Amino acid sequence: MNFLELEELMQQHKAMILCSPHNPVGRIWKEAELAQLLFLAAKYNVFIISDEIWQDIVSSNVQHHPLFSFNSPAINQVLVLSSQTKTYNLAGAQIGYGLSYNRDFIVKMHHELTKSIHYASTNYLSAKMIISGYLNHDNYDWLAAYKTTLEENYHYLVNELLKGQLISNSPELKELI
Repeated sequence: MNFLELEELMQQHKAMILCSPHNPVGRIWKEAELAQLLFLAAKYNVFIISDEIWQDIVSSNVQHHPLFSFNSPAINQVLVLSSQTKTYNLAGAQIGYGLSYNRDFIVKMHHELTKSIHYASTNYLSAKMIISGYLNHDNYDWLAAYKTTLEENYHYLVNELLKGQLISNSPELKELI
């Protein structure tokens, strides 16, 4: 993150959107980067909307740091958006969720969503699918196997591209593999 530019922008704006992990490149923000982001958000009273929908699908050599895992004065200025639609390929369920420690914000958001669009509620089947994703421990085994397969496919692709000299073996690439 470019914190000099971000600090300038935070002085001019009251909200920001964070993709964590970043979409589409999959970059995992370091713990120190997110701590600095929260520090600046507290300093300039900026609300952070954190899209963490890809949180479950990260490489085994990195760790996702949810914004809610930080002890920060800015924690009440955070809305985390997520779903299991990416994790378990449940896009057809058309369900996600927003989490915040700021109860007033959640109440206002629900009120606005309820009066403006029909997506402020969900159907029973979609809710059961999401809950099952979290509570059924067999799903964790499936997810671990899925992530292993993704990593194997990634390494195969990178090695083939290196062999064909279609990419260079840069320090940035070595950090990813």
